[in-house]
Amino acid sequence: MILALTSRNIKEIFRNKMRIGFLLGMPLAFMLIFNVAFGSSGEEIMDVGIINLDDSEISTTFIEAMGTISGINMISYDNEENALKDLKDGNILAYMGVPEEFGDNMMLIWNNQEAEINLKIKYDETLPNTASKFISIIRTYTLQFSGVSIPINIDSDPINISYEKNLVNFFAPGIVIFGLMVLIPTAGGMITHDKEKGFMERILTTPVSPTQILLGYSLPLFIVALIQIAIYMGAGFALGMRVYGNIFLLFAVYMLTALWCIGIGMIISAWAKREDQAEPFSWIFMIPVAMLSGLWFPLEGMHPIVKTIANLFPSTYSVDAARALVLKGSEFSAISNSIYILVVTTMILFLVGIVLFKKLVVK
Repeated sequence: MILALTSRNIKEIFRNKMRIGFLLGMPLAFMLIFNVAFGSSGEEIMDVGIINLDDSEISTTFIEAMGTISGINMISYDNEENALKDLKDGNILAYMGVPEEFGDNMMLIWNNQEAEINLKIKYDETLPNTASKFISIIRTYTLQFSGVSIPINIDSDPINISYEKNLVNFFAPGIVIFGLMVLIPTAGGMITHDKEKGFMERILTTPVSPTQILLGYSLPLFIVALIQIAIYMGAGFALGMRVYGNIFLLFAVYMLTALWCIGIGMIISAWAKREDQAEPFSWIFMIPVAMLSGLWFPLEGMHPIVKTIANLFPSTYSVDAARALVLKGSEFSAISNSIYILVVTTMILFLVGIVLFKKLVVK
């Protein structure tokens, strides 16, 4: 009897192509994603600021030529205040000031007179490896620009971007967002279950419109999401999380996250014919997206192509906005682009979900 039951269940497992693909293919997908995301191939592009305090012809030429350095995207600033603001908001990784005497000292060196070059760099102290790489590039380039071996003093000043070095503060936003992403398989599985069991067919015989039907599924899921957010944030505070930004704005980011997750679940449910298709496919989609969006690992160390792909996912903007509020105390202006992208994405996903539901389910 046991052997017969074992034989029957083995056949059932391998008969479901989606399930066996999930079981066997997910570990391989993880290995591939990690290799592509954190592989050594490719070149990281660093966004760094430059302030020309000298404003001489030599310093201008120095900065213009610096803009051609591979791996660096130079952004010019008129003053240190604006550069520091962008550094704290996460728009740049570091910035360098070219001092007033730079051109004069370089002329002295070229005339075989004694002088030294002083440069000042400020960087996010949470990214020491990136800062070290930037400092090394600047030192090498300055020597190449001068054409001779000269003393170069680089005053590197780490800035405490996050107000408190707290692992809970860093990981909590990603964990909350991943928890909300579980709404994707939940929404997809719940709607597909009702399709498979015939309940959806009975609803469609009533005067209720497809939009109202989807709203009837979305509202309870959103209520569940509000409970999730409250529980996750409460647990975070209990474990030592501290929010330096506006907590109501953080709550709004999480609510938008819940909405776009429900929207993706609706799209999957319109496509899937059975519940055992919807849920595995949701997880196959969800896990790689979570890995590539910076929920668990910072994007700074990833391949540039992977960073570009990550910007296609709404989860990237959710975690960026949430982490900026928790870690940096950023204001709305600093995360407004992420908020607007989340709002537009949510609207598009719900619209696509309604259209697909009408086309594939309502026949």
